[in-house]
Amino acid sequence: MDIVKLTIENFLAITRADILLNSKGLVLVQGENKDDPSASSNGAGKSSIADALFWGLYGETARGASGDAVVNRSVNKNCRVIVYLQDSDRTFEIRRHRKHKDGRNSLQAFSYSREAGDDDPKQKIELTKGTEKDTQELLQRIIGCSVNVFRAAVYSGQEALPNLPGMTDKQLKLLVEESAGIDLLQQAYTEARDRSNGVKGLLAQITAKLTGAMDLAKATESAIDDAKRRAEDWEADHKAKLERLKTGASEVEIKVQAEEKRLAAFNEKKILEEIVRLDEILANYNKLEKERDRHAAVVRQKEKAAEKVKGEYEHALKDLKHTKGHLDQINSKIGMPCGECGKLYQSEDIEHVTQIAKKKIKGLTQDVNELKRKFDDASRGVKESAKDLDEFRASMPDVSKAGAEQRGLRGKQLEVKNIRTEIQRMKDDIRNKLEQAKNFKKEANPYKKSIEDTKKRFVEAEKVVTQLRKDLAKVQVSVDLHEDAVSVFGPAGVRAHILDTVTPFLNERTAHYLGALSDGNISATWATLSKTAKGEIREKFIIEVTSLTGAEEFTGLSGGEKRKVRLSCALALQDLISSRAAKPISLWIGDEIDDALDVSGLERLMNILEDKARERGTVLVISHNSLSDWINEQIIVTREEGLSFVTGALSLT
Repeated sequence: MDIVKLTIENFLAITRADILLNSKGLVLVQGENKDDPSASSNGAGKSSIADALFWGLYGETARGASGDAVVNRSVNKNCRVIVYLQDSDRTFEIRRHRKHKDGRNSLQAFSYSREAGDDDPKQKIELTKGTEKDTQELLQRIIGCSVNVFRAAVYSGQEALPNLPGMTDKQLKLLVEESAGIDLLQQAYTEARDRSNGVKGLLAQITAKLTGAMDLAKATESAIDDAKRRAEDWEADHKAKLERLKTGASEVEIKVQAEEKRLAAFNEKKILEEIVRLDEILANYNKLEKERDRHAAVVRQKEKAAEKVKGEYEHALKDLKHTKGHLDQINSKIGMPCGECGKLYQSEDIEHVTQIAKKKIKGLTQDVNELKRKFDDASRGVKESAKDLDEFRASMPDVSKAGAEQRGLRGKQLEVKNIRTEIQRMKDDIRNKLEQAKNFKKEANPYKKSIEDTKKRFVEAEKVVTQLRKDLAKVQVSVDLHEDAVSVFGPAGVRAHILDTVTPFLNERTAHYLGALSDGNISATWATLSKTAKGEIREKFIIEVTSLTGAEEFTGLSGGEKRKVRLSCALALQDLISSRAAKPISLWIGDEIDDALDVSGLERLMNILEDKARERGTVLVISHNSLSDWINEQIIVTREEGLSFVTGALSLT
């Protein structure tokens, strides 16, 4: 599996980068932080390249960042990483987005042939599944390793360098089994166990069936006697029911005859003729009622108009009385002293006011007289219209008797209808009863057949018992074979054997790397057995570490020594993957693995990495130290104004 190309957009520190990763040999990744020269290369975004690859493949960074935390803080949107993988003649394109204007937060996967290329949309096949989880599972099958194996054997990060010596027995076993490709044996073990459980379940089913068949055979004899008794009871009950049906039909026939006599007493033709005649009378009366209502409406209209004129007349009369009273008050002031100067009022002092009041009284008197005349006319109109209404009412005929007759006749008509309906219902009932009696008479005693069937079931039950006993013997043999398979594929079977064969390879490769890095002062041994505090030997997969400087276990090493052990174990694990995996990944990334090494140790490390670059195709060394004396090819990650860009050997920009 070749990781061909990596495209980064607004991911962590890097705003845009296109990086080629296939067969590039040993490449140094360094940084330049122009925003903070005092930090040297720190903070430039060197590790963002490896984090982008990790995130693009698995949805998280090696340092644990995920979600919106991976989006460049300066841009704060449109984050995307595209990883191009080459597997035989197929190219896979993986696109992971975060806060992206087009891709939003999606994960997409595509495939096309190497000849077609990614610029031919007709040749590109979308592999994206319905959910991100399903798509991620597909990607893991394409990549050929899980996130834990990738972290342990492909990317040795400054904060993510796997602590293989510190892992538990279970953790280390799972990692080595997957790296060695024997995790499939776990699937085989699970399948063998499931099949074994299935066969055991089948054995239990057959045993239960055998017990049931034997019980059935014993029960059939008593069932035959029971069926005979039920057959006799059925015959007696059947005869009684048939008699009840015939009797019921006869009783209903008598009721039909009585209802038909009752129906004959009605003269339906005469009833209908009378109803038609009365309908005509009542229809004419309805017309007269409408004319009466029209007269009544005229009366109400004129009453309303007269009431309005009356209100206007009473209001004008009230104003006239009020004005006359005001004039009397004015005249009473003659000879009275003024309230301000004390002078006595004379007739000439109030003459002007008096003239105005008299003029208003004259006008109001005319209005009152006119409104009185209108009110009298309106009252006469009301009386005349009321008289017309009374005369019209008196001229209307009395149809109450016709209405009562009509209701009575319609009641008789409904009664006739109900009688006919009841007669028909009873005739249907008679027909149904007779039909039931006819069919009932044809019925055969079901218990006679039941007796014969029970005898046959007894014979069949005996046959089933014989066959189930044979099946039980066969399944028991199958159970034994499946239990043997579970033992073979179980943790103590072939998996343990393969771990034993893998261990020498891991020890040889770990010794190779650790010997070069530590001058042979430290040893790390992969072992499948360990000694307890009491000196007892037990099965446990561990990495035993010792040092000539005095440390007897991994925890007693210095920080630099621990780093060398972890790195050596990780490199050995990658060699295991490359030698056994169906899709070995042709890339290895070391992030600041040169930290705290002296010149001699650094030179040994570079020799190891050169060998690994020739074996794997591409090795990236991320470092804040200048390693140009050992590594010719370089790429630079430069940070300026909050954004980082990539230049150098692998960059297309």
